[in-house]
This record gives sequence, structure tokens and C-alpha cells, in this order.
Amino acid sequence: MRLIDADLIEKQFDPDTWQGEIMIAIARNLPTVYDVDKVVAELKSHSNNEKVATSKIFDGKHRYYRAISVTKAINIVKRGGLDEK
Repeated sequence: MRLIDADLIEKQFDPDTWQGEIMIAIARNLPTVYDVDKVVAELKSHSNNEKVATSKIFDGKHRYYRAISVTKAINIVKRGGLDEK
């Protein structure tokens, strides 16, 4: 399964034709893979402090642990992993 940009799909069809109307309606009614608000709420509920997620980095000699703040994780989820503009 993959996420899609329904707005981009809608722009591909002419809303003034019956085929376009149908395809736009289909795109608008596609189910969402995840609910951003629920993900954000769950992240907040699991955070007892600001730093919640860590990742291990191994460069061949050393192991490093990098923490990510709840605020940063929430911002990543809200923008869907896209670069901020």
C-alpha cells in the first residue's frame, strides 16, 4: 500500500465532463492510510519527556544514539515527510 496525493490526481481530470466528475469523486473518497491527528495524539501520549525516539548509528567503529524530540516528530508527521517550503 502507498500514500497518494489525491489533490494531484484530481487536477488530472476535467470537472466539466462526466468522466472527470466520476474520477474526482473517486479520488476524494479514497480511504486515508493513516490519520495524522491520531498519529500526533499517540506521539504526545507516549512522551513522558521531550525526547522519545532514538536511532542507532554505527560508523564501523562507534555506535551513536540520536534522539528526536516529540515536537520534531510531530512536524515530520504533519508534513508527510515532505521538505518544508
